[in-house]
Amino acid sequence: MSKRVNNWISEEHEMSDGDYKSIKTTQSGDVYQLYVWVNTESKMYRRNLRKKHLETAKEKGTQEYIKIMSLVNNGKQVFSDDVIILVIRFIQYRQSDVDTGLIVKGRLTTIHTHLKHMMSYLHGDMRVHDTHHYSYKEYHKFIKKESNNTVNDDTLRNEYSSIRQ
Repeated sequence: MSKRVNNWISEEHEMSDGDYKSIKTTQSGDVYQLYVWVNTESKMYRRNLRKKHLETAKEKGTQEYIKIMSLVNNGKQVFSDDVIILVIRFIQYRQSDVDTGLIVKGRLTTIHTHLKHMMSYLHGDMRVHDTHHYSYKEYHKFIKKESNNTVNDDTLRNEYSSIRQ
């Protein structure tokens, strides 16, 4: 345990030989945060433990750490991809449908255009887990506004059906 590590960290407790930490910051309002470095994704996982008492924070942190390591050990991602990566993977997947003759190249071009419009709405750096059903409800209004109401409703329905695939 260490107290007042720097101006930002007021308490830091390493657990499991430094695999993860419970940290109380000056900004956190006396609650502990869990920090775990995920090697496979080269990212820091941070979670508010919502505990003010050290022992209960350690217990909750250990449970969360076990969940994270379970994902890592099973080859699953801890962090979701951003929507750009997802769109690229989907286009590659649908390209294989063109290669096998399931869809024509023109359909793939249409799907690509629909996804490009959706990307202008979602922003490329948005994470997949941050999107939800309601994100798409506002899409219709967004496109209508962007096009000064020149887009046909049938076009928007077609785009929406392409995106839902």
